[in-house]
Amino acid sequence: MSRARGRVLVVDDKPNMLGLLHQILDDAYDVETASDGDEALKVIATRSFDVVLTDVRMPGADGFALIRVVKQRWPSTEVVMMTAFASIETAVEAIKLGAYDYLAKPFDPDDVKLVVARAIERKRLRERAELLPADVARRPGFGKVLGESQPMLDVFARLEHAANLDTPVLLSGEPGVGKELAAESLHEASRRQDAPFIPIDCGASAPDFLGQGLFDTRGLNVPTQSVAPGLLWSKARGGSLFLNEIDELSPVIQISLARLLDQPNAPGLNVRVMAGSENDLVAAVKAGRFREELLCQLNVLTIDLPPLRVRGSDIPLLAQHFLERFRAAHRVAAEGFEPDVLEALLAHDWPGNVRELRSLIERAAAACRARLITLSDLPVDLRETAGPDSGVDLSSLTYREALNRARDRTSREYLIALMRTFGGRVTQAAAGARIERESLHRLLKRYNVRAESYRDEGLTSAEEK
Repeated sequence: MSRARGRVLVVDDKPNMLGLLHQILDDAYDVETASDGDEALKVIATRSFDVVLTDVRMPGADGFALIRVVKQRWPSTEVVMMTAFASIETAVEAIKLGAYDYLAKPFDPDDVKLVVARAIERKRLRERAELLPADVARRPGFGKVLGESQPMLDVFARLEHAANLDTPVLLSGEPGVGKELAAESLHEASRRQDAPFIPIDCGASAPDFLGQGLFDTRGLNVPTQSVAPGLLWSKARGGSLFLNEIDELSPVIQISLARLLDQPNAPGLNVRVMAGSENDLVAAVKAGRFREELLCQLNVLTIDLPPLRVRGSDIPLLAQHFLERFRAAHRVAAEGFEPDVLEALLAHDWPGNVRELRSLIERAAAACRARLITLSDLPVDLRETAGPDSGVDLSSLTYREALNRARDRTSREYLIALMRTFGGRVTQAAAGARIERESLHRLLKRYNVRAESYRDEGLTSAEEK
C-alpha cells in the first residue's frame, strides 16, 4: 500500500484552530484550510483530499451539510467531525451521514494524528479493495504463485532462474507457505513442462509405500553402491518429482535415495528432483537426523519461501484470489471485502501462512450473505485483531510512537475484556469501568471494538444499550 503523504483539508471558522491543526498535521501531511463549509466545497472541487477534518458549527454550510455533500460527490474521501459540543447523539448523526470518526474538543494532538492516520489508511484500504479484482486478473507472480511484494519478487527471480536449469532444487519455508505450488510452477516453466509433475508428501506417506515407490525393493535391503529406481520414477519420467517434507524420510530411505541420485545417468532417471522442507536441514545434518550426502545432492539451488507475515502487501491480493476461486466453485454472494476486513487480515500474523488465509476466506465467503465480506463474517479472534496495533517492529518507531502504540493496544485489550465480562451491555460496562456511557461509546468507536460482537443471545433492546 502506498505511503505517499496524504492530503488533509481542515475546516473551521476559528483562525486559531486552523493554525493549531495545521501545525499538528503539517509534518506528516499536505494540509490546506478553509474557514467554512462553502469555502471547503470550492477547494475540494478543484483538487482531491484523503481526509476532511471539519468543525460542526460554522456559518453557512455547517459540518453536517459538508459531510452530506462530500460523501455524495467524493465518496472515497473520509470525513472526521470535530465538535466542542460532544455528545453521543452528535457522533451517531455524523457516522450515519458517512463520517469515519469524530474528535471532541479539546483534544490531544496525538489523538488528532491517530484519527487522521487511520482515516487515510481506511481510504487506501477502500481503494485497494476496489482494485483487487483487476489486480487478480492480471495475475502478478510466477505461474500459480501470486504476489507483488518485494520478498516474493525476489523469490520469482530465483524460480525463473531455476526454471532455465535442470538441477535439483530445495524449497524451504514454514508450513503453509506454498512449497508444492512453487515446485509445480517451476516445473511448468521448465523444459519438462509437457511431462508429469509428481508430488509426494514424505511426512504423510507410509515408509513401505515410499520404499516401494522410490526404489526397486532390492535397493533397501542389499548394501551395494547401486540402487534401482522404482515406480515413481517411471510415472515422473521426463518430468519432475517433488519430495515434500523430505526430512521425514527414514534413515534407510535417505541412504538409498542418496545412492540413487549419485547415479544421474542410470536407466529410468530422466527426472528432475525437487525437495521441500519446513526445517533447517543443515541443523538436521548436525543433529544426525539427515544424511549430509543427500543434502549436498538436493540443495544445488535453494529457494526460501517467506512467511505471509513478511509479505503483507500480498494479503489482499491472495484474499481476493481465494474468494474468486471459491465463488466460481460454490456460487456464493460475496464479491469483495469491506476495508475493515482488509485491516483485520493485514493485522493478523498468519501462523498457518497462505494455507490459513485460504481456509479463512472460504469460511468467511460461506458465511457472507451480502456482496462484500464484513467483519461479522470473520471468526471472533480475527475480528479482534482489527484494531490499532498493526504488528510492526517497535524498534522502527520513535519512543513516543512506541508508547502510543502500547497505550492503544492496552486500551483495546481492556475494552475487549470489558465487553466480554458484561456481554456487550454498554451501560453496565460503563458503570463497571466507572466512566460515562458516552465516553465508553467513544472509546469503543476509536478502538474498533463492536459491542454487538459480545452480546448474549436473547438480550432485550434496552439491555443491549
